[in-house]
Amino acid sequence: MNKELSDSRAVKILADVCISKGLRKVVISSGSRNAPLILTFNRLEEIETYTITDERSAAFFALGMAEQLGEPIGLICTSGTALLNYSPAIAEAYYKGIPLVVMSADRPLEQIDQGDGQAIRQTGALANFVKYSASLPIVNGEGDEWHVKNLLTNAFFELTDKKHGPVHINIPLMEPLYGTCSYNKSTCLSRILETQSVLSEQSFDALSELLGTYKKILILPCTTNINRGLSNVLESLSRLSQVVVLSETINNLHSDNIFKGVDKYVKSIFNKGDEYKPDIVITFGDILVSRMIKKYFKGNGMNTHWHISVNEKHVDMFHNLTFRIDVDPVYFLNNIRINSLVSSNYRELWLAERDFLEDYHETFTGGVEWSDYKAFSLIAEILPKDYIIHSGNSTVIRYLQLIEQYYKYRNFCNRGTSGIDGSVSTAVGAAWVNGRKNLLITGDLSFFYDSNALWNRYVSDELKIIVINNKGGGIFRFIDGPSQHEELGEYFEHSNTRSAKHLADSFKLGYFHAADEVGFKEELVKFFSYEGKAILEVNTPREINDIVLREYFKGI
Repeated sequence: MNKELSDSRAVKILADVCISKGLRKVVISSGSRNAPLILTFNRLEEIETYTITDERSAAFFALGMAEQLGEPIGLICTSGTALLNYSPAIAEAYYKGIPLVVMSADRPLEQIDQGDGQAIRQTGALANFVKYSASLPIVNGEGDEWHVKNLLTNAFFELTDKKHGPVHINIPLMEPLYGTCSYNKSTCLSRILETQSVLSEQSFDALSELLGTYKKILILPCTTNINRGLSNVLESLSRLSQVVVLSETINNLHSDNIFKGVDKYVKSIFNKGDEYKPDIVITFGDILVSRMIKKYFKGNGMNTHWHISVNEKHVDMFHNLTFRIDVDPVYFLNNIRINSLVSSNYRELWLAERDFLEDYHETFTGGVEWSDYKAFSLIAEILPKDYIIHSGNSTVIRYLQLIEQYYKYRNFCNRGTSGIDGSVSTAVGAAWVNGRKNLLITGDLSFFYDSNALWNRYVSDELKIIVINNKGGGIFRFIDGPSQHEELGEYFEHSNTRSAKHLADSFKLGYFHAADEVGFKEELVKFFSYEGKAILEVNTPREINDIVLREYFKGI
């Protein structure tokens, strides 16, 4: 059926391509220059649109949707600084490998730098954080149409080639902006036959023979999209006597055979000699939460490090890379041969360490005073099993790493760039589309910074938020450096006296509050029983939290 959509020919082609490439959801921020995009995408039956005013929040919202659904999400904004507000989320998507399609309206080239409002240099504005960037020509004939199609073919190829990531399509638009005409889908694109990188049988033979000489193999997943195939092969490998698989929460590996909690294991083995030091470390993915393990391997060195990746970037996180193997990790681990008959006590050594750490953790937790650590322990005890966890950055993700109960849940966190600026918006976007119960645990600064996330109509009734309000950026009291200077309170951690209550009231969320262990236990039960979206704000002692955490690691 014909529809009255924008009469911009470039926008028509763009819409055709988006539909043909499977783009089905688009987040739109209001404006006038993007009117042709709004009039087209909002009226297409194949596209579901969302409207969020704050572009920074909108981009993180889209990121959360894309991560949960495993599919590209579109973003549409008007011209000017609207586009620049996408930058933090687009950078996160780039480093985390999440496909977002940024479509920014622009003024024609001749109007840039000529005194017109909302006219900035948009071409290439996100170039450092996207896999591909293009500015479409204004279509006046068949040659221009071919040029638009060619640019879009490249953009959508890059979107999902190798490691996924965002692309930016800038669309200069001439006035008048609100004209419409009848629309029929007609754009045809060239097709690209995608291939997968493989290793020869001879290469697998050589690598397998080399691997067979090692009696201590450490497999260390970095931040990556764990799938069933990867989980299954790691489960199988983790049973071998010479293999240890060491995981972080956001790896989402739930097997009992996998060692969980990188920081506490590294702290425990740091001064125990070479018997724990692996002969080879095998990594895949890009980013580790743990700074301790990076310090451990950079300081102690290692014999061999293989990194398995389909990323275009060269990653050498321990500064001693032996082989970069550019294939899919599931393909590699399923085809590499690790000799199950090798005599090794490496796994048994780590199992003994696990027993010690479990006993220590239980004893320490039982006697610890009211603090951030105690609050996270209580959440883990009371949290229902059917929740997905979204984590703020800095101290929040690190506490989740220490407490093994959290590894039973699906965990998400913006660790591409590790910023605090979009954790609420990302969780809101994720909760809107995943059909699950969602819990966001975040610090007070991160929550207030991104409170515009609650300023839209898409906050799911299945989202609950726990705000750990320790009156500032608590991590700066724990890491070396800031705590030694008089600027700590005002400039590093930025002491905060705000409460989340007024925001909860303003955005019509249920509100709960606690400031001690007994009250927190009671409020947690009420909070999780509450029907609807809600915030639980918990106050912890600002000047004790770092002391407790240091004591925890000191005891290990």
